[in-house]
Parts: sequence; C-alpha cells; structure tokens
Amino acid sequence: GGQTTICVLTANGVISGVSAGIGGNTLNKMIAEHVEKTLSVTLPDTQVEYLKKSVASLAIDDDTKVVVSGKDTMSGKNRSINVSASQIVEPVKEFLDKIIEIVKMVFNKVPDESILEIQKSGVLLTGGGSKLYGLSDYLAPILGYKVQVVDEPDLSSIIGAGKLVED
Repeated sequence: GGQTTICVLTANGVISGVSAGIGGNTLNKMIAEHVEKTLSVTLPDTQVEYLKKSVASLAIDDDTKVVVSGKDTMSGKNRSINVSASQIVEPVKEFLDKIIEIVKMVFNKVPDESILEIQKSGVLLTGGGSKLYGLSDYLAPILGYKVQVVDEPDLSSIIGAGKLVED
C-alpha cells in the first residue's frame, strides 16, 4: 500500500488522526535503492516485495536470508544474491523513523485524558506493515507505550467495518 493511517480512538470515537502518503510502496522503494547502492543489483518490484515480506526485520539478532534476482548495475546481466535481514535493516529503520514522527505529531494533538487511556491500554498496530518482525519491540521504547499487533492485521479494516454494520 501507499498509505499509513494513524489515529487515536477512544470509547468516544476518533480523537486525533491523519493519513499520510507513506506506506509499503515507500518502504519497497527505500529497500530497492539501498540494495542497488550497497549490493550493486537492481531488483524488479516483485523481488523487492518478496525481500520485504521474507526478511525485513527490526530484530538485532535476525540472520534470516533469502535469494533474490535482479540486474547487476555494472554488467547489466542477471544476477542472484543472498540478502540478509541485517543488510536491509537501515532502510527499514529510516522508513519507520518517518512513521514515528507522524505518530508523535498525532499524539501531540491528543488531550491529556486520552493520553492516560493510551498509557493504560497501549498502542495497537493494524495492516500489513504491522507484521514486520520486531516492530512492537522497536516501537515500545521509542513511543513509551505498550505496543501490540492485532489478530489478523491484514483484515482489521474489514473486521472493523463489519462490526460497525452489526451495531
């Protein structure tokens, strides 16, 4: 996707929120540029998506590797490379730092009583990006709140809409 939506919800509804034009497609572009710069291989979009879903991680000890194929930037010939999670952690963190700035901006607009609710209940992550390995552990100390991923994050919007219709 190409969008990230951040909102603060309470029992009274939406308190603060924003949709930003930064999402999975942005992360893909950042990963592709990083691989091209550091490993001298230009990856097609399908391989970048596969790389992101297979090994993108924020866990320090993650040594997961995957083979991807693209074009060597020097020779132009097809080339397969092993890429580990640690080799692409830099663009992943840069991407998340942009998201964190937006989250902080949204939180700064929230009344104190709602901040108390966030402190009590924590932050819930939804959507495909929330499945990034190590995300909750990465965000919790930065945001200063408990962070957890909802069950079935890819379907959370559909499930939420269904509950609204039921009510």
